[in-house]
Amino acid sequence: MQFVNSNGDSLTGLREEKGLAYINEEKNNQSFKKDFPAEWARIKATKNGQFFSNKGIFTFRFLNFTNTMNASITHDNLGNTSGFIISQISASGEPFANDINGYLLSLLSVFYTPLLFLSMILFSIVCTILFAMYEENRAATKMMLIYDKLTGCINRAFGMRIIETEIKRAERYSRHLALILLDIDHFKKVNDTFGHMVGDIVLKSIADITKRNVRKSDSIIRIGGEEFLILLPETDVVAAAKVAENIRIVMENHVHPLVGHVTVSCGVSERMPHEKFSYWYLRLDEALYKAKRGGRNKVVVTEDKVSETFDASNLAWKNEWESGNKEIDDQHKNILKLGDKLIAMSISEADNEEIVRYFDMLLEDISIHFNYEEKLLADLGYMQYEEHADIHKELIVKAKYLRNQYLSGEIKPTDLFSFIVSDIILGHMLTEDVKFFSLLKNRNPD
Repeated sequence: MQFVNSNGDSLTGLREEKGLAYINEEKNNQSFKKDFPAEWARIKATKNGQFFSNKGIFTFRFLNFTNTMNASITHDNLGNTSGFIISQISASGEPFANDINGYLLSLLSVFYTPLLFLSMILFSIVCTILFAMYEENRAATKMMLIYDKLTGCINRAFGMRIIETEIKRAERYSRHLALILLDIDHFKKVNDTFGHMVGDIVLKSIADITKRNVRKSDSIIRIGGEEFLILLPETDVVAAAKVAENIRIVMENHVHPLVGHVTVSCGVSERMPHEKFSYWYLRLDEALYKAKRGGRNKVVVTEDKVSETFDASNLAWKNEWESGNKEIDDQHKNILKLGDKLIAMSISEADNEEIVRYFDMLLEDISIHFNYEEKLLADLGYMQYEEHADIHKELIVKAKYLRNQYLSGEIKPTDLFSFIVSDIILGHMLTEDVKFFSLLKNRNPD
């Protein structure tokens, strides 16, 4: 920082005796005006401020030395009692002075350095590009996590989350909630005849047709292969059946390039109060199975209940199922527990090996139970013993047959679980086994 009088002469600044004087008695030897002629002219004209020049950054303020600084004048020939306080940072970035007037000069000197300024601009551009790439990648990742790449429908994993949310909402506010399970008829034949590329085109076309025939509030979920779930909030089973029938008719009349007409089969079901999704889905899959067994290109609505004695919302043990024999009851409970686990796996993303492993465990427990039950009934002298034992053999044969079909890809996981519910639990435990419960309850434990 330096003091300069109104004539442009450099002064010494404040001395101990609070006086101002020329730096040199021959004032022309030290003159700000002489060293910085262009800058001096600008300072004189502006009075107060800051500017850039090729010699650096100049910050200045005009003041009256005597009044402002309470300073006396030691030389009569000082010229006048007013002038400037000037702070300069040279073009090389080295400060000429260090005082309160240079509060932003260090930062400004950075921008004044051409190479560094250019580097900062390039760095900003690179950061902007990288951020844009990150946002684009984040958006693409989000799309992958939500939507099926081929059809644009919601994928299975995210779809299950939507269904879970809608179930909670329907339960909380006692709302209707319906599902349509749509399966493309003879789609394997399309792939085998025209190739998978054409098959993919058909899949996408069917997905697009379905989207155009449902509401924006509905969710279309591709659950695998040629199967789609359509979730319909605030919709009862009658309205859902109408939606399914409309989709079926549109599909039937649509002509696909090369392939021609491709039809669909649909199962329709409304969720019952307090019903688990796994059992709701099981009823839905049974309806689709009936549609396909009935000739395909059909819509079948599921019944409200699987059985009057079986609560479709829960596979939990009930007191009325007690036989009077603890071992029999414990075995039945374990079969129910494994069956419940397998049914839940029908709508999860469990792999084939995991499903087969649990089914084998269940089959082993069923075999142990049948052997124990046959020995017990023989000891009791049960009149229908042989008939009951034959039923056991038929069920084991059917279970092994279904297992092999599942491993070869000919049936779906839900076919295994339908066997568990329809054949083992409903058809045997709650129909055949109950016939001898009275013998067990009347038997003397000793």
